[in-house]
Amino acid sequence: AESLTRKQLKDIKTFIRGVLPPLIIMLVMFLLILNEPDFSTSLIILGISFIMLFIGGTRVIQLYALIVVAIPLGILILLREEYRKARLLSFLDPWKDPLDSGFHIIQSLLALGSGGIFGIGLAESKQKYFYLPDQHTDFIFSIIGEELGFIGTVVIIILFTILLWRDYQ
Repeated sequence: AESLTRKQLKDIKTFIRGVLPPLIIMLVMFLLILNEPDFSTSLIILGISFIMLFIGGTRVIQLYALIVVAIPLGILILLREEYRKARLLSFLDPWKDPLDSGFHIIQSLLALGSGGIFGIGLAESKQKYFYLPDQHTDFIFSIIGEELGFIGTVVIIILFTILLWRDYQ
């Protein structure tokens, strides 16, 4: 983003000379990572690239146009693989298969709900030891909710909001 602002301040407003070169590089990285297959990492690369284009000074209308094209393509890529479709459907209705694909989501909801208002205390989580083996990656918020409760999760969300707000200014 810094090089875009420094070297091509006037060019970034045009699509061909300002947006297309970084877009091609971004798409090559996106497709290489997607080929692994790692859809979530490729989406993160895509998101970071859009943020860099925005910070670099790309016109907002150009970014909106790219997003309008990217969303349907992303949905097609998501639904192309059967396992991705199954993960999405199990997220939408985890009770349909509570012992297999919906197990982690249900246990995550139970962890969040068992925290109550004030939580059960730091390092006192039952779910992270027996029912949520991936709690340190995918389900960290559920464990925070179980240990710190509703109040703790609200404080965490407020702290992240303040961090993002201060970073934006």
